[in-house]
Amino acid sequence: MTDRYLPPEETLKRYIGRELSPRRCQHSMGVADLAGQMAGKMGLDPAPARVAGLLHDHMRETEPAELLRIARSLGFALHMMEIRYPVLLH
Repeated sequence: MTDRYLPPEETLKRYIGRELSPRRCQHSMGVADLAGQMAGKMGLDPAPARVAGLLHDHMRETEPAELLRIARSLGFALHMMEIRYPVLLH
């Protein structure tokens, strides 16, 4: 994968800055840094790893009922644990 298929990192940082609490935003940026470093050490392109790190919690602060609504609207087959603990869907 090349970065031409990835949104610009600055765009993603602005997005998570708007959507997440400062604490979770900082966490996601730290995960992005670590994921990029790990990918680089393994000889992989760090850009997709950084994107995954930035976005891994982007739905973490979404209300549980909304997570369930979205999952159902997308046709996900929900497990009993996801229904009981919708945060797992984030």
